[in-house]
Amino acid sequence: MYRFGLLKRKKRLLSVLIAAVLLIVSSTSVFAVTAPDITINSPVCYRNIIYSGDIYCQSIYQLPTYTTTAPPANPEAWSQYLADQTGTSLATGLTTGARVDPVEATSLLTDHAYVQIYRNYSAGAGTLPAASSILENTRRIARIDYALTGLYMSTGNALTWGAADTALCVISSDDPTIFTGQSGDCELVQWNSASSDQESQRAQLGLDTLNNLLTLESFRSVSNNSYVVGEKISSSGRIFVLEALAVMDEVIPFYFQASGGQSILDPYATPTGSNALQIQLDTEAATTGLPLAFTNMGNNLFGISGGAFATIVFLIFGLLIFIILYSFTKEAIIPTAGLLTMIMIGSFAGVSVAVIGVVIVILSLIAAMFIMRKWAS
Repeated sequence: MYRFGLLKRKKRLLSVLIAAVLLIVSSTSVFAVTAPDITINSPVCYRNIIYSGDIYCQSIYQLPTYTTTAPPANPEAWSQYLADQTGTSLATGLTTGARVDPVEATSLLTDHAYVQIYRNYSAGAGTLPAASSILENTRRIARIDYALTGLYMSTGNALTWGAADTALCVISSDDPTIFTGQSGDCELVQWNSASSDQESQRAQLGLDTLNNLLTLESFRSVSNNSYVVGEKISSSGRIFVLEALAVMDEVIPFYFQASGGQSILDPYATPTGSNALQIQLDTEAATTGLPLAFTNMGNNLFGISGGAFATIVFLIFGLLIFIILYSFTKEAIIPTAGLLTMIMIGSFAGVSVAVIGVVIVILSLIAAMFIMRKWAS
């Protein structure tokens, strides 16, 4: 009886172990598979686009959204690795005959695909880099389908401009818990042949970016003028370009319909030249000692600036002159001229050319009114 119970327990334990093994094998076959295909299309590199000695490489790539007839019954290819799979299959919202168009094409799960650049590149399995290839830079890719990608290497990078063994790659993760087999595509880069000065390199980058967007319009089967309108990058095209390089609208601002480049490079308040008359007025005002005197009196007596104190003082003088002249002439025109003259003299730190111009205009109007009034009488 005891032996029969022991045998029964052993059979139960064996069944549990078999079930566990089958579960592990099943899980591995579902979550760890060979990565879907990837392609890259004619990468080109540019230099000195932001700082002297930097290098930027750009290319079109594709992470396919499906592999069978569109739309598939269930998410296929890279669509099955999106966090939001809406719009990728019949099971996720598409109808028969509809185009596979992921609603969130940029929701690719983290660390599933990368863009990388190698020096001393040689091909290993397929076009994947061999172990002897030296990785220079990498960043993850977030968007599937046809798109634009790029890598920027700052000044001091180890790449040699014009080297024939430099390659740009888009590859899947090599983590065996994500993919049991790695996929990817690498191509040797083309070195932009424009002059090495920044202006020429940026001009060529702008033209090539426009052409890449036009190619994307064709590859993605969207209507003309979706990404490029009148040789300018549209708001829709801007999304792809900034995914390739986040500051591209500041590097080639004239190629965008709306860009982030600065329109004012220097503070607008900074003088850009000199005025001989203004310099002479400032110098003569300084030699009188009045600026320093007004500053000391304003600060010590009233806690205000010298300019404010001078304005108040000369305004009082101007009002006194106005009252005195008005008592003799019984006319407001000449006393007003006296008041304005005192205000002009009270302009602190030298009479400005602008103030002189304004006062001349006002006095001219007053004089004209006075003359017209006398002429009429």
